[in-house]
Amino acid sequence: DRIGSLEIVRLQPLTDEEVVDLVRQLLTVSHLPAEREEALVTWAGGNPFYVEELIRSLIQREMIELVDDRWQPKASAIELVLPESIEGLVMSRYDRLDTPSRKAGQVAAVLDRPFTDRLFREVAGDQLAEELTVLSAGEFMHQDDGNWSFSHDLVKEAVYTSLLPSQRRYLHHTVADAVGRIDPGNHEALAFHFERTDDHVAAAKHLLSAARRAADEFANETAASHVRRGLERLALIDDDSELRHDYLVLRAELAERAGRYADALTGLDAARSLVAADGPEAAEIWRLTGRVHRLMDQPDLAFESLAKAETMLDPNTDPGPWVAVQVDLANAMYFGGRARQLPELIERTGPLVERHGSPSQRAELIGFSAFHRFVTERFQLSGETVDLSRRALELSVAGTDRRQLAEARFRLGFSLLWADQIEEATAWLEQSLADARRIGDVMAETR
Repeated sequence: DRIGSLEIVRLQPLTDEEVVDLVRQLLTVSHLPAEREEALVTWAGGNPFYVEELIRSLIQREMIELVDDRWQPKASAIELVLPESIEGLVMSRYDRLDTPSRKAGQVAAVLDRPFTDRLFREVAGDQLAEELTVLSAGEFMHQDDGNWSFSHDLVKEAVYTSLLPSQRRYLHHTVADAVGRIDPGNHEALAFHFERTDDHVAAAKHLLSAARRAADEFANETAASHVRRGLERLALIDDDSELRHDYLVLRAELAERAGRYADALTGLDAARSLVAADGPEAAEIWRLTGRVHRLMDQPDLAFESLAKAETMLDPNTDPGPWVAVQVDLANAMYFGGRARQLPELIERTGPLVERHGSPSQRAELIGFSAFHRFVTERFQLSGETVDLSRRALELSVAGTDRRQLAEARFRLGFSLLWADQIEEATAWLEQSLADARRIGDVMAETR
C-alpha cells in the first residue's frame, strides 16, 4: 500500500512463539516454565513494548544482571510475576524512583508533546530539570534533536493517569502560562493546556485563534474541531457575544467550503443576531451571505445581500471591507448572468482596489476582466486575454489566499483551453484540481 510517494508498512503483532523467544533471548535462558510461557503470551498480546517493560522491571528489581554484555538471572530461576496491566508494570518501576524524579515525570506527562529543555525549565525550574537525565537512564524518557519525549505513549499515559484531577489542572495552567511567556503565538499548545483547566475563556480564545490559523491553511477538519470545542467551552461561561459571533462566522465559512450551504446560512443568521444591524460586522456577514447565495445559484438573493453590505460601508473609511464586497459583486455578476455590467464595475472600483486591495483581490478583478473578454471575444480568445489571466495568476502567487490561487490557476487553464493551447491548459487545470482537493473546496473541484 502507498500514499503518494510513501509506502505503508503494517506492523503485525509478534506471534506467541516470537514473544517467548524474545524473552528467552533477552534473559539468556533456554526455556521458561510452561505455565509462565502461557501467561506471558496472554499478557503481552504480541506487543514487544510489553516484553521490554517486563525486562526493565526485572533489571530495576535486580533480578537480572549484566555479565559480558548479556543479561543473566541472578538466581537459577526467575520469578516471572506479571502485573494485571502494562500500566501497573510501568508504575511499579516508576514508583521506585525518588520524589524529585517522579515530580519531573509528572510535569513531562502534562507537557504531553515533545518539549524543549527551555520549556521544561520555565515550568519546573532548573533543579527539577536535572531529573530528566534520571528518567532517561531508566528508559522512561529520551532526548532527540534537543526535544524530550517519553519512550512510549503508554508510559506517558500511565504517569499522567497517576495524577489527581486537581494536580492535572494546576500543572496544565502552569504549562500554559509558561508557553504564553516564551511562545505566545503557539495557540494550538495554549488551547490544549487551557482546555484542561477551569479557565474556559482562555481556552475559547486560543481555540478560536488556532481554528483561524488552521482555516487559513485549509486544514478544514482541524479548524472545525477547534470551533466545536470552543463553542462547547463558551456554553460553560456567561454569554460572550463577541467570541460567539466570531465562532459562528468561522463555522459558517467552513460549512460553505464543504458545500453545506444551508448550514452556512443558518450560522450567518445566528451571527447577525449578535451584532449591530448596520455596523461593519453586519456588513461582513451580509457579504458572506451573498457569496453563499451565489454558490447556491441564487443570483437575486446574492445581489440583495451584497447591496446591503455595500450600503453599510464607506470606501474612504472602510476600504478593505469595501473592496472585498466589490470583488464578490464581480463574482456574482459573472456567474449570475450580469457579465455585461463587469466593465462598469471594474472601471468604477479599479483604482480603489489597486490602492487598497490585497494581491489576491487585485488578481480577482483582473481575472474577471479576462472572463468578461471571453464573452466579447465569443470564446475565440486573443493573446491579450490570456496575458490578463497570466497576470492574475502572478498576483495570486504573491498573495496568501490559497483558495484564490486555485481559482487563478483554473482561470488560466480555462483561458488557454479556449485559446487552443490544450497541453498547457491541461497542466494548469490539473494543478487547479489538485489545489481544490487539497484545500477541500467542493465548488472549485466540481468546476
